[in-house]
Amino acid sequence: MKKIHVLIAFFASTVFAQQQEIPQEGSYNSSVYLHPGTLISDLLEKILWLNLTGEMPLSGRYALVVPLTIYSGKVETEKYDPGKGFDIGSGIGIRRFVNGNADGLYLQLMSIVSYSKVEGLKKKNIEEISDIYNNILGYTDYSFINTDILGYIGYSIKFSRIYCFFDFGVGYGFSHFFSENKEIDGAPDVRVLGIGAKNGLSLDFNIGVGIPLF
Repeated sequence: MKKIHVLIAFFASTVFAQQQEIPQEGSYNSSVYLHPGTLISDLLEKILWLNLTGEMPLSGRYALVVPLTIYSGKVETEKYDPGKGFDIGSGIGIRRFVNGNADGLYLQLMSIVSYSKVEGLKKKNIEEISDIYNNILGYTDYSFINTDILGYIGYSIKFSRIYCFFDFGVGYGFSHFFSENKEIDGAPDVRVLGIGAKNGLSLDFNIGVGIPLF
């Protein structure tokens, strides 16, 4: 009888050890990431640029990703002196991990919608003949909605108390303007999420450092 008890205890301990070694799908916690690049910009340029990314695991292979971006600060273009800009955006995406263990190499599909408003852009090298002339031709205020759809490739590293990821995304974006000026002279030709004001290529590069929540 004692031998049977010893065998049962040995079997149970072996199974328990194997379960500890085998990664369990969906065992990782939901997490929130900060983006160091935007934090550095906040300090150096004295602007508000809040960039957060939430990750909610659906299984060991899939996770739901929700970004949030708020920007308030100066806007510069090639043909205009700096003006004031405000941007708020969010979206949703699906992240698929290649190894099925909620970390490592992943592919991601993301859609993002943002609202942007720019005020006080003044054309460079313009003659100020009068206040009326300057207000009509010198200044450009506009607002628009951006929609971006991007595909990413990235890598995630998850420790017990800190999570990190970096990725690069390429896609297409388009804008709907609320002002009569449909094409803003001097606006960037290459869009970076909600910053661009013309239809076309969207590029995005992210580095995130976060903590597990629950």
